[in-house]
Amino acid sequence: MADSASLRASEGDDAALAPAPADTQAPGAAPQDARRRWRALAATVLAAVATIALADLALQRVRPLFPPVRHVHEGVADLAAGDPTVLVLGSSHARSFDAVKAAVESRTSGRQRLVTVPVEMGGFTSYLWVLEHRVAPLLVARRASLRHLMLVTTFYDACSTEVSRSDLNVPARAWTIGHYLQDVREGGLSDFNRNYVRERAKGLAPWSVLVQDRGAGNIAHALRQLVQPETKGEIVAEARAILEAQHAGCQDERELVSLARIADFAAARGLALTVVLFPLVPDIVSEQARRTTLAWYDERARNLSIEKDFRVVDLTTSTPLVLGDFAPDLDHVTAAGNARFAAWVLDHDLRWLLDP
Repeated sequence: MADSASLRASEGDDAALAPAPADTQAPGAAPQDARRRWRALAATVLAAVATIALADLALQRVRPLFPPVRHVHEGVADLAAGDPTVLVLGSSHARSFDAVKAAVESRTSGRQRLVTVPVEMGGFTSYLWVLEHRVAPLLVARRASLRHLMLVTTFYDACSTEVSRSDLNVPARAWTIGHYLQDVREGGLSDFNRNYVRERAKGLAPWSVLVQDRGAGNIAHALRQLVQPETKGEIVAEARAILEAQHAGCQDERELVSLARIADFAAARGLALTVVLFPLVPDIVSEQARRTTLAWYDERARNLSIEKDFRVVDLTTSTPLVLGDFAPDLDHVTAAGNARFAAWVLDHDLRWLLDP
């Protein structure tokens, strides 16, 4: 009996000395593990952010960030706050008229005042939307001095696209938060109204080329140029061929219907309308393009001007701008080119802007 008792006591002592089960931890062990996991997660996140930031900086050496440019919102705000005599509406080419504005206001001592409203990726349907939804409400209480509407266009404003340009640029460039919320209420979230959100999101990271390039493809183009650079001659030849080929897709009568409605909009508000055909790079305008792509648009615009009683000023190839006055995209004019353009056009086709 004594031996059995001794054995049981020995077994009890062994049990007391046995290690704790695996799921039993000393006090404070669990918080320490949690902190280690959070530190590991934070290190991973920081490494990812640092990698993206370094990649962004490296890509900016290949494709630098574009400087901030004027959009619909700035133009509408200036219209609301000021008392212009001329409203200039158009695609991104309307930004060239900021130089015209400065020259006009200087040479007339402020008697003539311009406001520019650029609609990125423009088209007549887009311009009409901006007039009806952003400009018209401001004209209810008539801007006392506004007498003229100038529409800056190219043949491209009459081009067809697989997806309407208004689906892309109107929500992204011209909507307010009110337009967005109304569209969501009426139809729910869609690819159409998400364009508004995407563009606002870009504004949260103006320093990131990766964010700013979303949907634009400038980085990919710059990288291709880095690997297999094109000569200036090759780029010009490609642009010339594209201009000639666009004759097939740049005859959208629906866009010209919107131009007619713009003319009606101006007439109903007592505004004289001038349609300006913006300059193209002379080197890309071949005789074939003159006879086809450009001739069709010029003819339609002039016929409509007779019907609707507005003026057409064709600057497509008449200005002294040369290849070096245009940006590498062979579409927009450089700052120096804009100054040259403003000086010339106010001595020629748009001299009437200097008449108060």
